Amino acid sequence: MIKIVVTGANGMVGAAVVKNLYKDYVLVAIDRHKDRIAPFIEIANGLQFVMSDILSVSDWKAILGGAYAVVHLAANVHWTPRTSEEIANFYKVNTEGTRLLINKSAEYGVKKFLFLAPMMCIEAVITRSTKVSRLMLPAYMRKPSWKQRT
Repeated sequence: MIKIVVTGANGMVGAAVVKNLYKDYVLVAIDRHKDRIAPFIEIANGLQFVMSDILSVSDWKAILGGAYAVVHLAANVHWTPRTSEEIANFYKVNTEGTRLLINKSAEYGVKKFLFLAPMMCIEAVITRSTKVSRLMLPAYMRKPSWKQRT
């Protein structure tokens, strides 16, 4: 069976992805919480749950080794950081965490990477050094004026 890794698996979108894929794929679900997907963890034979944020994963090989795809949904969203500490955490999770996951996915030979995130996260990740080419982005995001559309 095909192995898919889902980050942010307990979020609103992540839980829906897990619920729709757990019967047909080997899933590795990563999140800091599991209340929304706990019923599927109990009944799914091919579902491995890793309780962690993506910045704290200790064994990337176990998670990404043999994975065909990553569905990256982990992010700080639905709130606006107001303090310098919140801004630093927002950046760390949304940017550094995503960059780490992209690079680890490339390192372990993951074929497909689906990244669903606010535009500000995408901008921060692609404008810094990663193994992802800007050519993999939609054409409107490669143009210098794309920032004006966010």
